[in-house]
Amino acid sequence: MGKMGKKVPNFDFDMDKAKEKFEQVLGQAKESVKIIKGLQKESMERARSFIKIPSREFAENYANQKLVSSLKKLGLATRSEVRDLEKRVEDLASELRTQISKVSKKTSTKTKDNESSL
Repeated sequence: MGKMGKKVPNFDFDMDKAKEKFEQVLGQAKESVKIIKGLQKESMERARSFIKIPSREFAENYANQKLVSSLKKLGLATRSEVRDLEKRVEDLASELRTQISKVSKKTSTKTKDNESSL
């Protein structure tokens, strides 16, 4: 008898049966999680098709467009505009070098003509 005269039940604890039951419950829990994840994925796909959630790429492009628009309002050039300006400056510098070369040749030819006539 246990405390205060009550009979203490005799528990026959079988560790192998407990382990087997635990593995069974764990297996069922894992299967339930798989089913829930599958349902969640299917539900999200249905929701996206129903409400047409934009893709990540669309969202990034939209954010970039808003950023470029804001930069233009501030008077700042975009990367592509800066590249275009750099190319234009290079083209103008090349054209200027060509013009300077032509002027130098003409000047040197006139100087030689003037020297030979003296």
